[in-house]
Amino acid sequence: MRTGQGNGQNGRPVLRANSRTSRRTFMAGAAATAAGAAAFACSGSSSSTTAPQVDPNETPQPGGTLKSAIFFDPDNLDPAQGGFAWIVFQRLYSYLHHIDGVTGEYIPDLATSYEQPDELTYVFTLRPGVKFHNIAPANGREVTAQDFAYSFNRIKEVLNPIDPGFMTRIVENVEATGDYTFKVTTKKPYSSALQLMGGFWYAVVNREAVEQWGSISKQSLGSGPFMLDSFEQEQGARMVRNPGYYKTGEPYLEGLDVTVITDSTNALAQFRSKALDVNSALISKPEYDSLVRELDGVRHSVSPGFLDPWVGVNLRRPPWNDPRAREALDLAIDRQQMIRNLAFGEAKLNGPIPWGNERWALPQDELTLTYAVDKAKARALFEAAGVGEMTLQHRVTTALPFGREIGEFMKEQLREFGLNVEISVHEQNDWIQTTILKQDFDTCGFAWFPVLDPTVSLRFIDSADIFSGQMFGFEDPEIASLYDNMQATFEYDARKAAMDDLQRAVLKFHGPVLHLFDGYQYALWWPWVRNWRPQVPELNFYNSEIWLAGRS
Repeated sequence: MRTGQGNGQNGRPVLRANSRTSRRTFMAGAAATAAGAAAFACSGSSSSTTAPQVDPNETPQPGGTLKSAIFFDPDNLDPAQGGFAWIVFQRLYSYLHHIDGVTGEYIPDLATSYEQPDELTYVFTLRPGVKFHNIAPANGREVTAQDFAYSFNRIKEVLNPIDPGFMTRIVENVEATGDYTFKVTTKKPYSSALQLMGGFWYAVVNREAVEQWGSISKQSLGSGPFMLDSFEQEQGARMVRNPGYYKTGEPYLEGLDVTVITDSTNALAQFRSKALDVNSALISKPEYDSLVRELDGVRHSVSPGFLDPWVGVNLRRPPWNDPRAREALDLAIDRQQMIRNLAFGEAKLNGPIPWGNERWALPQDELTLTYAVDKAKARALFEAAGVGEMTLQHRVTTALPFGREIGEFMKEQLREFGLNVEISVHEQNDWIQTTILKQDFDTCGFAWFPVLDPTVSLRFIDSADIFSGQMFGFEDPEIASLYDNMQATFEYDARKAAMDDLQRAVLKFHGPVLHLFDGYQYALWWPWVRNWRPQVPELNFYNSEIWLAGRS
């Protein structure tokens, strides 16, 4: 029997990535101390990080509203559907657990322990006494295992779920075996199961609210640290403290405002004026260095970005149904030039798994060789595939940072091969309709937003996933077999080897997406914000620990 129980950073319970256990337990509430949240460092990262420093003798001060912003529209608050709204709804709902994909920590939420008696079965014991928000129709009733069973099964029924097929194709059965025990059985061994069940779309929702309201896309009734006060699409959300949250004394904040500010110049100006407590503007390394020097007392950190921007090709359309044309496109794109011009040289190459997820990503020296530009070979392959003068329809969305700029670089680089790239920019909902659902594109630009689970990064090769493989018309039996082998492997070293084999096969296929690069997350926040940590989506649950020491 292999065990994975141990202590991670700050004494938190941890499930190591190189283990699978028959019995795993953890101390309830161990992840929720203020002292434990004081410092955040991106373990395994080669970047330099200035972590938040908080005096352990400080006593958190309750009250105040944290003011922040986002550069994209949180369009749908339903956790099963709202991929762009995670930054809001994660604060409103509770989960079984969270897994920090950077450190490997297994962090409990409503599950106090779990057992995995075999490779197909997961049995969770829930924390008693946790209450839904004290508003109608739940009126503060207790969260039970029946609510988790309902929430998980509901993912199979909603239109266009964001879930990458886990519930519909991997899970055999979900059931409440008691008020506080919850069992999930999979059809086959699936090593990403535990991480996916803690993913942000696996929130426990309130059945009465869903049935009475008909939709929870604009309303919310959860059991998380905050309650929804107001929400307006393209404007943002205001959240207020949940006084009945199960972590005594938390959240410390009285409110949390998230405003949509799509213009980085405006967002940065508001941060400079201290209208925002944390900076949401997308800034470059030179801008970051200048701001750190200029803004007296500002806190700052540098960490991997975890964003995965890519160029996708529609395999249903020529010339991309010809592997020679796809390889030619891959050889013609100069990623290093993109890094120099778009990221001031402060970025690294992405493989199928972003470089920031160093536990699973391919090494940079290998990617450098793989992505070597060879224009002569590209030209020969284009000619062999019968590609001459032609126009490509390239769709990008306003939700993707640098989406148009990447498209412009690709347009310039492909011009010498006789390819004219026409770029059309769409609001995110229109892009989803035309590109994902109707597949009306030759090439497209998008990105998986920052995620830690490698399965999500690889969902584009899933031929049954409407948001990825189906979108491109992708199907490859060899890659499907490698993917299944990776998911059937639990021990870290063996799984890493299987993951590497899978990524190399994807790179050799030259599609359905061509991965590019990612930079760093340059974070800035004012010194009165305590326990703030720059975060990728799965880490938003830490927000109950934030407090304000008084604004200057």
